[in-house]
Amino acid sequence: MPKIYSHTLKNNLQVLVYPDIHARTVSSQMWYGVGSKDERSGERGLAHLLEHMIFKGTRRLSESDINLITHKLSGYTNAFTSHDFTGYMFDFPQQYWHIALDLFADCMVNCTFKTDFLNSELKAVVQELKMYKDDYVTSLMEEMTSLIFDNHPYHYPIIGYKQDLCAITQEGLLAFYKKHYVPNNAALIMVGNVDPDKIFAVTEDYFGNIPADNTYKKTSFPISYDIKRTRIQLKRDVEQPIVLFAWQIPGAREGLYFYFDILKWLVVQGNGSRLYKKLVQELQLASHVDGFIENMSDQALFFVRIYPKDEESIFAIIQAVADEIDCIQNKKYEESEIQRAMRQVKMHYISLFENPSELAYAIGQSWFSLHNESYILDYLNHDIKEIIATIDQLIPLLSISRMHEGSVVSMDAEDREQWVAIQRDADTWDEKILSQKERNTAVEPGLYVDAIQTKDVGVPKVPAYSSMVTNQGLTLIAAYNDRVDKVDIILDMRAKSFYDPAHLPGLAHFTYSMLEEGCKQFPGLQYMQELESYGMTLDISAGIISLTVLKDDIEKGFQLLTVLLQDPLFDTQSVEKVRMQIMSELNEFWDTPSDFVSHLAEEKIYAGHPFGHYYLGTRDAVMRITQDDIALFWQRYGSPNGAYLAVVGAVTQDTVVTLFNKTLAYWRGLLVQELIYPVLKPIKKEVIYYPINRDQIVLCFAGLSVDRMHPLYDALLIFDQILTGGLLGSMSSRLFQLREQTGLFYTIGGSVVLDACHEPGMVMIKTIVSLDRLKEATDMIKHTLSVVPETLDDQEIESAKNAIINSLNDAFSTNNKIAQTYIFLARYGLDASYIEQRAHVINAISKQQIQDAAQQVLNDDVLITVLAGRNI
Repeated sequence: MPKIYSHTLKNNLQVLVYPDIHARTVSSQMWYGVGSKDERSGERGLAHLLEHMIFKGTRRLSESDINLITHKLSGYTNAFTSHDFTGYMFDFPQQYWHIALDLFADCMVNCTFKTDFLNSELKAVVQELKMYKDDYVTSLMEEMTSLIFDNHPYHYPIIGYKQDLCAITQEGLLAFYKKHYVPNNAALIMVGNVDPDKIFAVTEDYFGNIPADNTYKKTSFPISYDIKRTRIQLKRDVEQPIVLFAWQIPGAREGLYFYFDILKWLVVQGNGSRLYKKLVQELQLASHVDGFIENMSDQALFFVRIYPKDEESIFAIIQAVADEIDCIQNKKYEESEIQRAMRQVKMHYISLFENPSELAYAIGQSWFSLHNESYILDYLNHDIKEIIATIDQLIPLLSISRMHEGSVVSMDAEDREQWVAIQRDADTWDEKILSQKERNTAVEPGLYVDAIQTKDVGVPKVPAYSSMVTNQGLTLIAAYNDRVDKVDIILDMRAKSFYDPAHLPGLAHFTYSMLEEGCKQFPGLQYMQELESYGMTLDISAGIISLTVLKDDIEKGFQLLTVLLQDPLFDTQSVEKVRMQIMSELNEFWDTPSDFVSHLAEEKIYAGHPFGHYYLGTRDAVMRITQDDIALFWQRYGSPNGAYLAVVGAVTQDTVVTLFNKTLAYWRGLLVQELIYPVLKPIKKEVIYYPINRDQIVLCFAGLSVDRMHPLYDALLIFDQILTGGLLGSMSSRLFQLREQTGLFYTIGGSVVLDACHEPGMVMIKTIVSLDRLKEATDMIKHTLSVVPETLDDQEIESAKNAIINSLNDAFSTNNKIAQTYIFLARYGLDASYIEQRAHVINAISKQQIQDAAQQVLNDDVLITVLAGRNI
């Protein structure tokens, strides 16, 4: 039986361990019971800034050591701050789990918070604040939360206020740190293939001598309940309006999250939910409806998010939501709706156990909320009668009189002028204050990293699988994996968006999107309702269909997939509904500069090539696509010919073949020819500017790279690990070092082999920066790109190679990733030996080969610059 093992040290540090013999990494997380609600007036944002600073040096560790150690060990590190707690994580290969404990213990007592490091990090946090301000859903949530909790610390944003952040000193950070970062306010959570007793013994060694603060006491903040509604409207430069509704519900410490999870699926989540059926299917007022819970400890918020088809629909949406909520208030729902919700919650719960990091987070959250280490394991232990009785008690909380409303709508010309003036004033303030926060020292090199000894993790043995080509021209792949009680099915079809006719870009996406609108046996919404009633999840993009089913429902999953592919129903009403949804997607896309700059680069680099058009298409083309166009595309390309079907999970290979022969073997289609792509033209240096009103500028450098099987690909993959952080998202990358030194940006990343396949991929380096620091950031990134190839050192090359080799384990960490790995091998005509020989191939690449490859794709003369923002 699964069990979470618990041990409490004498200093009251809590240690929780979940052994998982299938896990390929060990996720270690150190949680502290302190968040933004523990800040006082004048120090808003201190908890979050402290989270940024914890890994930036101790009396033993240099500023760079933790990032360098993590990269050397092929690991991953991150941190998070909430209103209620702060957490730090390391995901390491199994043999290095003890190093996480060493680092956590050192950071609990020995952090230094040097002023120079604080200055550069403060600038990065201000950039983060601006970044979130340009994320309008996040901004709206924050504004609504502030209004709802008018007399509780949840009123204040986690990231804080600029004036408070700029006033924080080394002494202030140390005082907050020493007060809250004590073992009796902490918990260590570990998930992976580990021995609990061994962990408890090692934890005693590392943490046992750290004294508790027996005077430490948490401040309680009572919640003031009220029957009230708040409304807020944000005016922004957007084409896609956004509407949020929120209700106050009991906090996580009440232990009711399971029931609100059920309620979420009843009310708003999935195509079978009440609000989706009402707003999207029946009234067609909205293109998208979903929900989520901000699960804070003292009190939580139940959010509903809606994307209206236009601003004129918002009033009708508010009325429709009120009517549907009123209906649910009167307990007008069927037991079958609760059963559907239960199956969906079960599926998502089972999936949690494929990811050690997510499971550790769930254990940490439930421990700090409930102090019950077994809560997560007992999550599904409820019978339907008890669930219905509890839901009936909770439904009154979602009353109309307690429904808070928020929206983001477009600006008029006068609004824009005022907004630009507000932004200009903010930039001036930032420049004045932050210019006084200069960093005068270089980024510290590693000190302790050299003492860390690495071990050969070893290339993973490829799990057994079978592969056969059917008489339809489909490659069927099957693999047994009983880690969790579900099965993942991926159908990768030959015809993707690259098969769009030149005059109708977006047709493939439109056609595949129509599959969610049902088939002849289950027309309209009936199809998705049937799927969801079994707890199945279906994800469809242009050319790829992913279906996840509970292991007991595998045959039903095959049946439902078959009837959909054989007899899709492209009816007129559904065409117009999907058209509205795609137009909304396009509006949202062009409202998001960090997304569309990549497409602007693709248009230039892949000019005259199918890769150069956006998969959603253009607004004009989407409006011109007809029902006949969709039917013809599916007739020509909706075929098993050239497709790959991978089935991975708790089902034997023989059973997969048997089920396939009973169902999908009868699916037929035309021969789908492989595309012959045009030869790409050389790229010349150019600057592309797209004007849009945002607080920050999105800055992108892009160029042409190589294809997946090119002789230079592996050399560039190694270089990518060094430059951008690569496969592991390493924070020891050269670009991240630039961020550490200057604080110019909060986030920077990309790849030099982005989307490489049978056709060449791209170089793409992207960041977000303030207008006042744009030139400085541009010059520094260009300089970094020009000097990195010639300044590579042997140690970082070795670490990059190890990271790539060890990351092969991740390819077999979940059913879905296993399926994708097998499809990749089949597509390129490879077998298991390809993966098993990767270590030898990667290690054989020389420093000179890496440098030559990098200089070839990073030459400034073949890179374009793309900018999106204001007043450039």
